[in-house]
Amino acid sequence: MVTQKQIQTLALALRPETVLLAFEGEIRSGKTVDMIQIFHEAVYYNPGELHAICGRDYNAIRDNLLKCNGFGLLDRFSDVDYGKEKIGGYFLTMKGYDGHTKQILLAGYDKVNQWEAILGKTINVILVDECNIADKTFIDECWARQASADKPLMLYTLNGDNPDHPIYTDYINYCKPLGQVPPETLAEMDKYPNKKGYYYYHWKMTDNPAMTPEKIERARSIYPKDSYYYKIKVLGLRGTPEGAIFAQYLDDSFTSPTVEVVYRAAKQNMDECEYLLKTGQYIKYAIGIDLGNNDAKRGTVLSLIGITRGYKNLDVIDATDCQSTESNALVHEICTHIQMWHNEIQNLNAIDSIRIDGFGAVQILIPTIRKELINRKIRTLTDLAIKFGDSAGRKARLDLNLLMISRKVLRWSQRPGAQKSRAMFKKLKYADDGLPFDENQAEMDWYDSEGYAITPFATTLTNALRWYNE
Repeated sequence: MVTQKQIQTLALALRPETVLLAFEGEIRSGKTVDMIQIFHEAVYYNPGELHAICGRDYNAIRDNLLKCNGFGLLDRFSDVDYGKEKIGGYFLTMKGYDGHTKQILLAGYDKVNQWEAILGKTINVILVDECNIADKTFIDECWARQASADKPLMLYTLNGDNPDHPIYTDYINYCKPLGQVPPETLAEMDKYPNKKGYYYYHWKMTDNPAMTPEKIERARSIYPKDSYYYKIKVLGLRGTPEGAIFAQYLDDSFTSPTVEVVYRAAKQNMDECEYLLKTGQYIKYAIGIDLGNNDAKRGTVLSLIGITRGYKNLDVIDATDCQSTESNALVHEICTHIQMWHNEIQNLNAIDSIRIDGFGAVQILIPTIRKELINRKIRTLTDLAIKFGDSAGRKARLDLNLLMISRKVLRWSQRPGAQKSRAMFKKLKYADDGLPFDENQAEMDWYDSEGYAITPFATTLTNALRWYNE
């Protein structure tokens, strides 16, 4: 089903005078799917040979633009294919209206070496997905690549962000807003004069014909209401991160309940997390370690998490902070805590890994910890959390924790260490970039420890919880 808005935006993009077309708005609003159609048609009718699709990295480009759950460029248009040389699969080709071959470069803006492909070239149609998370240098470079193009067209998609973000103040706020635009967004844009050929549309879930009322209701439950991420993603509005991240949500309902169970042939009341641990019902375990800051002489925190069948719950079973600061003593203390938890776990094959990040991890402590664990006959994989890359990076971990809280998936056991972890979560506040404020304060050590523990499962958990991810 093609909507009137899709027809209007496509016609606008193909006008000779259109220079920038920006789509901002809610998740699952259809803005990216519509922009893929616009990009294809714009390239088809453009006289230039070189064009570009830009996203966070090549995985994001594939998932959000080339595949996109069956609505991507490669799925919808049979005339688009990978370049014949298939140099890493990092460019596409298609025929234009004049029969000439068009080349579509794929550029990941997260790392400079991934967008070197666009340097020094004249690029005619450029689509930048999630343009608000691209570095300003990359955005400016894209505009420089179009300076000598005969028919330049810049296409942006984004969710809401900080109103002072350069993507607004340098580019989007100069657009002429069309269609229904939220009053607060209009108020921001009205502060800037319109530039010729710059246009803006705001998108809502109701603009997407595939989104039924039931789907919209479920999508709106992805993030906690009244949170910063609810505002910028679910409502697609601009906003400034401020105040506590989790405190307003983490009440006692996030503590594992006391349940009546039969354990060792006796009926008794028990913390549900303890019961699942003692009866071997967790399907996965992991331990996260945030190594301390030597200058602060503190900060090494360990967290043990368990995942129930079907990813119904992710439980912080226990957590603890180390008192030692000298390297050998610290390794001994870390391994003693791990051994204690290891002895409690009934199904040792369910232990996924021990994930570590923090001060000194690469140079000294990881090899030493591995050796000490082997001496204790513990052969669990022990490695860096950062090996999972952006899929489990700072932004992804915050996203996932908010998702788990919104879905009531994340719980803390009744153990004192786990309850201290929950208390530390409640202290976390937003920084200006929308991530947790981090100046080596104690609450960040506890938060990062839990975050490193969940990194092996970040992608699976996110996909399971975020039913609608644009």
